[in-house]
Amino acid sequence: LLQNTMRSALLLLGLFGLGLCSVKTLWPLPTTVQVGGQEVLVSNFTCLQTNVQSDVIAEACDRYNRWIFPVAATNFKLLDSSNAIGQVAINVQSNDFDLQLGIDESYSLAITTSGVKINAGTIYGALHALETLSQCIDYDPARHVYAAQTVTINDSPRYPWRGLLVDTARHFLPLSFLKSHVVEALAMNKMNTLHLHIVDAQSWPLVVPQYPLLSGRGAYAPEATYTAKDIADLVEYARRRGVRVVPEIDVPGHSYAIGQGYPDLVAHCPSYEANVNNIPVDPTKNATYEMLRAVIGGLVAVCPDKTFHTGGDELVRGCW
Repeated sequence: LLQNTMRSALLLLGLFGLGLCSVKTLWPLPTTVQVGGQEVLVSNFTCLQTNVQSDVIAEACDRYNRWIFPVAATNFKLLDSSNAIGQVAINVQSNDFDLQLGIDESYSLAITTSGVKINAGTIYGALHALETLSQCIDYDPARHVYAAQTVTINDSPRYPWRGLLVDTARHFLPLSFLKSHVVEALAMNKMNTLHLHIVDAQSWPLVVPQYPLLSGRGAYAPEATYTAKDIADLVEYARRRGVRVVPEIDVPGHSYAIGQGYPDLVAHCPSYEANVNNIPVDPTKNATYEMLRAVIGGLVAVCPDKTFHTGGDELVRGCW
């Protein structure tokens, strides 16, 4: 039930990105919108990258072509007579593809009678421009054509960190769901950060080769786990949509799941153990730090973001 509820909520967010195809209802609202008011017909477009070449942009163009034009425009006579535009010229200034907090995500988008022009500092701004373009084009079922208004848009985010925290420890979400529902919804709403709260007291889904019992006994089920390959796959999938993945390992508190596989690495206090959230790691043992070094080192190897979250909340110090 919870997974279905979350799916519905995230898809609702996504509808703001794809369903409101009008310059009056762009989501999120761009910095400036100047409407020309002239209608232009649009056919399946091709992208022309005029400066920096990127397979991320080429892939995004194919993806948005599928999303914007889900049905065929069959009024060929009208399309031919109006010289429908079908080219998107994308000019990206920087070849820095490293997605980090604070990267330039600004863009400009112009829809004219001669075509579509996108200018952006980085490929990530260009991705946002393609999302905005998808909202500007609507299907006219009466005429069986796709149409847009001439418009000039300049946009940049107000906040550099625009994120969603997903807790996969208390409610495991398969990798496929994280990609197809969470990351896609974030990109549609021009949010740029997936805060992945991977582990907590309730479960430990992260596979750590040096410590197999962490997930072996700490995960909800053998299939409810993420390998390093899974995390790397998610990171790259998200990057190609302009979304950072910031992992969180919640320590030193909330460590009950660690104790399921390695009881010697957590502190044992009978007066506190009625609540699993009260169990911290044992800070007096070198083995605890060796385990944490393996866990964090493995994640850092596949998560290139410069931000790493170590939790730190709700530590019950009385057990120490």
